[in-house]
Formats: sequence, structure tokens, C-alpha cells
Amino acid sequence: MSGCKCEEHRQSAYSPCTVNASEEIVYCLIDPDLMDKGTGELKKKAFSKSVLSKTDLSVVRAEYSSEAQVWDCVVTPQLKTNPARTFCGVLIAQASDIRGIADCTMQDVCVADAGLENFAAHAHLGFSSEVASSNKSVQVAVRANLIDVFNRRGGPISLTSAFT
Repeated sequence: MSGCKCEEHRQSAYSPCTVNASEEIVYCLIDPDLMDKGTGELKKKAFSKSVLSKTDLSVVRAEYSSEAQVWDCVVTPQLKTNPARTFCGVLIAQASDIRGIADCTMQDVCVADAGLENFAAHAHLGFSSEVASSNKSVQVAVRANLIDVFNRRGGPISLTSAFT
């Protein structure tokens, strides 16, 4: 039995449906919050254990979005709140690959719909309930596996590349 109950039913009335295995998941990277643009290194906050434990890591479902919508709904609001921020690009992974992380449990990471009123493509990633209740070393290992899945296609790419 999977510790990803959040995947079984639509979580938001604004979501088109639950997240399908074949969907591409887009993760936006902002400097200096999630990535150091100078070094190209992800910061630990990019895949925060506390955020993942709450199944609250915001991502985008590419199938239900566009480059312009991601720019308007995700990137621009973050840049407006802090002018020192810059957009670094996105990482992409398939939902099935994220859900396929299963070194510690049957499924270590959940991919749940979390549509917003004006942004149906919004989704969340998080640890399965088993990983969320595990010790720090298990969570660190699962986070490393999640980062590896997102890095399989290389470093950050442009929004344009993500949607072409």
C-alpha cells in the first residue's frame, strides 16, 4: 500500500484531474532562493525536507500550462516580491519517474494535483507518509534521489525549451 493517498483523488476543484504518470512536471528555479546562478548549484531549500514532508513543493503540470502562463503565474510573482531574485530556468521530470523513486518504501515521493483558481496546472510534490515520518537520513536519501530524477535531463533549461 502506497503512502501517497493524496494521489488517489483530485485534491483541488480547480485541477483538471489527478496527475497522470505520463505528465511532465516542471520545477522553476529562482536565484538566490533555490539556486546559486553563479555556481549553478541547487540550494538545499530547493528540495526542502520540511516542505516535502508536508507535500507542499510547488511544481507545474506542463500538459495543462504554457510558457506564458508559467511566466505569469509562477516566475513574475516571485520576482516582483524581491527584485534581487532572478529566474534561472526549469528542471523537468516525468511523473512516473518521480513516483518510481522507491528505495526506502513502495513509493517514496508523491505527485498530487493542487490546481489554483487561475492556475489549474499547479501541483505539489511530497514525501510519502512513510518517508515523512522517517528519520532525517531517510529523508536526505529520498531528496537526493528526487534531485537525481530532475537532473537526468541536464541542468536547468529555459521555459521556451520546456514547452517546445
